[in-house]
Amino acid sequence: MLIVHGQSRVSAEHRARYIESARKSAEGARAESGNIAYIYSSDIFDPELIHTIEIWESEQAFREHVEAPHHIRRIGDITEMGARPHSVQIFEASPGMDYQSWKAGTSG
Repeated sequence: MLIVHGQSRVSAEHRARYIESARKSAEGARAESGNIAYIYSSDIFDPELIHTIEIWESEQAFREHVEAPHHIRRIGDITEMGARPHSVQIFEASPGMDYQSWKAGTSG
């Protein structure tokens, strides 16, 4: 399982277009085989910072996503808007457990 966390900076003048492009990209990604979650979220402290969180069943599923036409179109949109990727990090993970199960297993 892969968790991808990205951050982008988007100026106020491009925010509406960025959101529309993000919506289309997320719809495409959520329909892909191997996608568990695909989320965009505004930062509560910085109005120009957008977080992207993606969870994929496997590295192969993520690689296929990166080559998907809607993702390639999204990268073009971002570049055209002048949005700047701030960072992208990829984490390998094992399937998790819910908070209550975790808490019950670690409390003394």
